Amino acid sequence: MGLPAPGLRRQDRVRRAERDLRRRDGAPWEATKERTSPHRDRAGATIDHPRAYDLLSPLFLGGRRRVFLALSGLAGPRRGQRILDVGCGPGYWTRMLARAVTRDGEVTGVDLSPAMVAHARRKAPPNCSYAVGEAQDLAFPDGHFDLVVSSFTLHHVPEPARPSAVAEMSRVLRPGGRLLTAELRAPRIRPPNVFPRSAAHHTREHRHDITGALPELLAGAGLTVEQEGDLRPLVHYVTAVKA
Repeated sequence: MGLPAPGLRRQDRVRRAERDLRRRDGAPWEATKERTSPHRDRAGATIDHPRAYDLLSPLFLGGRRRVFLALSGLAGPRRGQRILDVGCGPGYWTRMLARAVTRDGEVTGVDLSPAMVAHARRKAPPNCSYAVGEAQDLAFPDGHFDLVVSSFTLHHVPEPARPSAVAEMSRVLRPGGRLLTAELRAPRIRPPNVFPRSAAHHTREHRHDITGALPELLAGAGLTVEQEGDLRPLVHYVTAVKA
């Protein structure tokens, strides 16, 4: 697959990346789709093309490595910890966190998309594991993790189910443990529409900015908000601790 030429405008780079993926996969590329689930009314949307996500997310985030290094610094992973990444996607952040906890710790990623989980498993280091699952129904014991992180995930969960998703993250967090969640915020100035229509294929309730609701969601799950802030260009984060 050819890499986007550095001189291209962002809109052209995104379109070229999508075209390359169509050629490689031999089928039309659809960025998102609704996942069939026993909880269909609250399952939410998934992104089922890990190679596309790996290629395009640095463009959307304005530098993926920079953003996730900053989020890791805010989350504060330590050697020997058990960490859960909810909505792990292709496993980029889980692998970064796995290096931080060293071989003495372990990182688990959960995602609703089997395609994402399969891709993440192929790249997983020994202290990293993955499972298919919903944020609203985490298959782990109470208080199992020292740190729970979730990046760009809650907006995929239908609004009525978001309190349940955050409550589950709190449940599996040990007392004194920390949670960090990050979402894309709306730009201060509305930019032109530079993203292809397929990459913006979200239902109305999935595509709006939910960053203003994050502190209330975390507080409603019994967590105490510690810090809230922005990372350039469009990332908003909240950290909280469980009493």
